[in-house]
Amino acid sequence: MSEEQKHRFDVDLWGKQKDVQPPRRREIRLACVHEVHSEIDSVVEPLFFRRLDDGTELWRMPYRVAPGSIDDFKGFGPESDRPEDVCLGLRRVVVDHQPPKNDHHACRELLKVRVDAGIGYEWPNRFHVDGILSASDHKEVLDQIGAEIEAVREQAAQFRSSPIIQAATELGLHPEPTSWHPDSWWCNCPGTNHRLAIVASTGEFGCGYCGVKGGIDELRAFAEQRRKPMT
Repeated sequence: MSEEQKHRFDVDLWGKQKDVQPPRRREIRLACVHEVHSEIDSVVEPLFFRRLDDGTELWRMPYRVAPGSIDDFKGFGPESDRPEDVCLGLRRVVVDHQPPKNDHHACRELLKVRVDAGIGYEWPNRFHVDGILSASDHKEVLDQIGAEIEAVREQAAQFRSSPIIQAATELGLHPEPTSWHPDSWWCNCPGTNHRLAIVASTGEFGCGYCGVKGGIDELRAFAEQRRKPMT
């Protein structure tokens, strides 16, 4: 996400903002229902759109949706007969502080930001129900993101020979470029199921989960420490 986008959008993919009040049912419309796949599971995710005076919001239903109830979201809107409590569990994931051109355009941009925020952890792999966005809208957004990822990775090839990337490769940590900047890489964090971040041009790494950071020597020492048997 560019610096301009960081000022324009607020993203809370993991629900850290606990004090956000849920919308009222008549304020939201169905954006679409898609399925999101991660390394752990695939989850059906209904997405809802709310238009404000000075911007727009995207909300999601974070709890599991039974396969047999997916069709219940067809035609969901302010006039639908879904009960008010359908909103109680909704989680706001993206806020756009720019007034929209129209709801359709705004909804596409919100979806793109939502998907961008999950790259590296999850990816939409199936479309279920039309709302403001159709299946073709959804595919076009994913195709756009895919093209942007490929362009960044092509530019990142210049950093594959950098010392810290070579060190991570020698350590068997399988470094790969991220999707947002050619200089930003990640690799397997030794002995865990998560990743650590690498800045290829400066030769630095960091893992927020483990609270470890440093340069090439520290990365080698960290990997060696994790390989020692527990006593």
